[in-house]
Amino acid sequence: MVVGWREQRVEVAASADRAAAALAATPLDTLTVLPSSLFEAHRTLGLPADPRFLLRFWASLATGETGRVRYRWSVSPADIGTHPRFVGPRETWGPWRPRDRVAMAEDPAAFEARMLVPLVVTSTLGWLGGLAAVGGEAAELASRFIGEARTTARRDAAFYVQERHAWGDTWALWCMARHPHALRLLHPFALAIAEAYADTTIDRGHVAVTERRFPFAGVPLVSASSHLALGLIAVGIHPKLTGTLAAWIRQQQHADAGFGDGDGPSDVLTTLVAGDLLSSLDPTWDPLPAADWFTGQQATDGWWRAYGPEAPWLTLAIWRYLRQSTEPFPARFRWPEIATTNRDRRTGLAWYAYYADMARLCQEIPGLGATPIEVAFLDLAGFGVFNNQHGMAMGDAVLREFAQALAEVPGSMAIRDGGDEFLSLGAPGGTGLAAALDVFRRAWPARLTARFGPDAKVAPRILVTSTTGAHLVEARDELGRRIAALKTAYPVERLPPEGILVELGT
Repeated sequence: MVVGWREQRVEVAASADRAAAALAATPLDTLTVLPSSLFEAHRTLGLPADPRFLLRFWASLATGETGRVRYRWSVSPADIGTHPRFVGPRETWGPWRPRDRVAMAEDPAAFEARMLVPLVVTSTLGWLGGLAAVGGEAAELASRFIGEARTTARRDAAFYVQERHAWGDTWALWCMARHPHALRLLHPFALAIAEAYADTTIDRGHVAVTERRFPFAGVPLVSASSHLALGLIAVGIHPKLTGTLAAWIRQQQHADAGFGDGDGPSDVLTTLVAGDLLSSLDPTWDPLPAADWFTGQQATDGWWRAYGPEAPWLTLAIWRYLRQSTEPFPARFRWPEIATTNRDRRTGLAWYAYYADMARLCQEIPGLGATPIEVAFLDLAGFGVFNNQHGMAMGDAVLREFAQALAEVPGSMAIRDGGDEFLSLGAPGGTGLAAALDVFRRAWPARLTARFGPDAKVAPRILVTSTTGAHLVEARDELGRRIAALKTAYPVERLPPEGILVELGT
């Protein structure tokens, strides 16, 4: 019997319920710098969350109005007169890392902006991007506000490319990485931050991001290293460094199961980002002890707070972590983004270089290297004949259609190996790739005929095997050799319209 998430961790489930109750009880008209998080929380919890009244309010504001010169929404608590109860009184706001108290006292405005500006901007842009895709009045207003904010958001993002503050810069990168809509808008800056800190870390021979500013000067940071690793995954670069960072971060977990920076205690933000990374990348790391640690940090009113005003966002983020902590690893695994240089322009799929990067990532993380991974090699029988008869343009169209269909296979990553050959990679630790591809190939003839007519005769030959993360390259090479024998055994004239699938075992 599969143990349900409540049975697996009663305390974690109760903590998540308290957080959900606190979020659900908070009215959406509450003034806060992060209303988007409240709307997102209500939507996630299945509660009514019509955003039009907030969007109409923003639309009524003049962009030059005092306190709102840069964005239509507030990015600073100073813009808000009376703060809601859930953020706590302003005099209670303080740093989550004890060492930061002096820095906060010296320049509280800079400390506050370093945390809140990237968080508020990316969260709001991410939320607006989701609304813009829905349609209707909310979509029109959301698209308008994104257009207005684009230049200002990019100017803000450019500030973090200058390597002035390791925690602040990589925090901004992580904030961008968490929101696909914001990341698309700010991608050049996210890439620049990621490259800058990756290069600095590699050039200095470090295994972690090291701060150069007071009060953590010379200290390798779990927080910034986690930010960077997740940013590298989001922009699809430096897989070897990503693995190195993840391996080092895992070693820094405290006895209480939380994470902190330097010699400081565990704190909620560092534990959140480290847990976010390891739970999605290392199948041998257990996310439940950190989930238990979070339950001990929850306030009696159900909220989590690091500084104060971020409470809605932080509570929703930790709630999601608690829920995901009991899911199996294949459901938690985070595929690295396909970098532009690794994307095949003809089909839109990942190119073979992505597969090679996955292999390097698995080699750097022992848990991934030892984890079973299913791999399939596919070739399109009859494609050459079709291409010769109908021309390259139609041939390219068939390739794109096949690639799109392959990309829709659940729980897998589709990769173009070259020519009319493809790879399909299952999530580490997952099973069922052969069954999913069998469904895919049986549906292919109808899709092909609907698009290209009944005379199109292009069918897949598929080989499926299981290997481990450490042997992905060898598995692909072996499949490449064996596909030749399959082509001989099943020439195009002998293939049924749905093609053929052969399972090779391990």
